[in-house]
Amino acid sequence: MLAVLITLLVVIALGTLWALTMRPAELPRDGGPAFEAPQSPLKPHIFAGMGRVRVRLAPPARQGGATGASSGGEATVVIAINFPYDDADRVFLEELSLNVGKFRSATLDYFGALPSDSPLLSDETSLKKALLNRYNRMLRLGKIETLYFSEYVIID
Repeated sequence: MLAVLITLLVVIALGTLWALTMRPAELPRDGGPAFEAPQSPLKPHIFAGMGRVRVRLAPPARQGGATGASSGGEATVVIAINFPYDDADRVFLEELSLNVGKFRSATLDYFGALPSDSPLLSDETSLKKALLNRYNRMLRLGKIETLYFSEYVIID
């Protein structure tokens, strides 16, 4: 009887020690499954912290030196810029978050300098490349690989 009691105490002590040293799975807070499949590497996280930006474009370029009042040439761009990032790189994500104001400012400056009749406004590839270069010059801990326009509207 004493041997069974000692065996039970040793098993309980070893089980307790094992449970304390192993990291338990975190329980879900929303009632979902306790274990989730790892995220597919094909589905990156998207940084959407810049939100929607509204920018008034520069007046249209005048050819022939015309003067006088503007004839309805004012236009505004509404744009939402997103990009993929590596969720494992927390330091780079922090740098991105700290630079949101600078990214917005660079976007305002870039589009604010474009004339409303610029052919560049219809070339998303060139717009993305120019913005990507501006954003990456601000970063020290990593680089943004590509930009997405989840919203891009020109309002006359």
